Amino acid sequence: MLENKYNPWLEILAQTGKKTYSQNQEAFSDLKNLQAFCNTTIAAGGGFGVTGMFLNPALGLVGGFVSLTIIELAKPVDRLVSVMEDLLKIDGIIVTPRIKTEHGTIDLLVKMPDRRRFAFALRSKLNSRIKWRKEEQMFFATTPRKSRAPRLKRWPDLLDSGQNLNKSIISLNKQKSYLLGANNSELRLPVVKAIVLTSTTTVDPANEPDLFVDFGATRVLKVQSGCNIHVLEQRDLIKFLEKVTK
Repeated sequence: MLENKYNPWLEILAQTGKKTYSQNQEAFSDLKNLQAFCNTTIAAGGGFGVTGMFLNPALGLVGGFVSLTIIELAKPVDRLVSVMEDLLKIDGIIVTPRIKTEHGTIDLLVKMPDRRRFAFALRSKLNSRIKWRKEEQMFFATTPRKSRAPRLKRWPDLLDSGQNLNKSIISLNKQKSYLLGANNSELRLPVVKAIVLTSTTTVDPANEPDLFVDFGATRVLKVQSGCNIHVLEQRDLIKFLEKVTK
């Protein structure tokens, strides 16, 4: 399951049980309100193990007593707010956050004005550099350490993120979800799946050269593991979405 450690908080963020999803500025306002709630609680010293009434109907929770580690909830909220803020600068874009499916949650579903569609998973791992090893079919994260050799560690959750993103899109297609299109013609359009690395997490430039591809107006990592998964940094996201005509 995606990001097992944070699943309770990801469930809170998912727009669950709704016939229609909030999008664009409405969804962004909901997330900003949740971000303010997190920041206020943390500033008040309630960052750990907070128990209380969480009321946010716009995000699918009518209310209930929950035990929250607010600092952990704040991380995915901050990622969503930061990336949505960038995306909403594009005229005519439609952005739907936190779509829950049987295979996980799509962080952001994007429809461009020219009908191109993208599904994004937003992930970060401190100031690590991310590398794909084809022979092991696995992502690795290299993290620097003071006065010690960098730590190299497998990151299977990142691979799960990409694969579950693909499964989630297939699931929405089978449901003929309005989020993917209003008719069969639109439903047949491809959806580009990508992992967006946020904060100080970056793509390792030492990845094998043949893994890098030109996409849009930038160059990104592309891996094949059951499906095509693009991996890029947040700073390249707008260029990634550009339609380049040759």
